[in-house]
Amino acid sequence: TIKDLKKGDYAVALYHDLNSDKICNLSFLGIPKEMYGFSNNVKPKLSAPAFSDCKFSVNSNSTISINLIN
Repeated sequence: TIKDLKKGDYAVALYHDLNSDKICNLSFLGIPKEMYGFSNNVKPKLSAPAFSDCKFSVNSNSTISINLIN
């Protein structure tokens, strides 16, 4: 939960740090080994998606859901 965001456009990228080492562990190809996700449930192809692809607007009480990719 993120509280007190000002109205505006945002994008979220996150990962689930399964081993609690505070980094997103990557394979030798640079692909995350841990679950990760982006706002708008954008699935990246060869690199991280652009802000414009993940952008959402906060106007008042907003809720978004992000499905994690494994």
